[in-house]
Amino acid sequence: YIPISSVNINGVISNSDEGRFVDVSIEGGACSSTSSSYRCTVNNPVRDMALTVTAAVNSSADELSMQHTVSTITADTTDVRSSNNTLSVTLNSFGQAGPVEDPVYETPEPNNTLASNGSSGGGGSTHPLVLLLLAGSCLLRGVRGGKQG
Repeated sequence: YIPISSVNINGVISNSDEGRFVDVSIEGGACSSTSSSYRCTVNNPVRDMALTVTAAVNSSADELSMQHTVSTITADTTDVRSSNNTLSVTLNSFGQAGPVEDPVYETPEPNNTLASNGSSGGGGSTHPLVLLLLAGSCLLRGVRGGKQG
């Protein structure tokens, strides 16, 4: 396990005719935003954190396309596959039309099926005790299987 020094998340709405960012926040960090972009940074991030992006869809828009990019800073490491750090989201089902000022809230569920360029991120680690228990379980199964019959 290598601790991450910071996480940076950027977002863009390229077509202002579709909509705009209203508010962006992240647990344990700071965000700044304009109507067409945002940037959030979390120093010494915890394992789980939530990014909340609020966007308003223009009443004449058929869809709202956003692009989100994540990068990490970790001492003595290099991201060899930076192409897997981007998530593109297109919303095209808005329900009943409301006033232009009403934001549309989008909170993707974990393991959703949003289009992306792949994702493998950084490596994880398993506690040595878990590995030891797994190895002991396999060994125990082998001993039990060998004594039968």
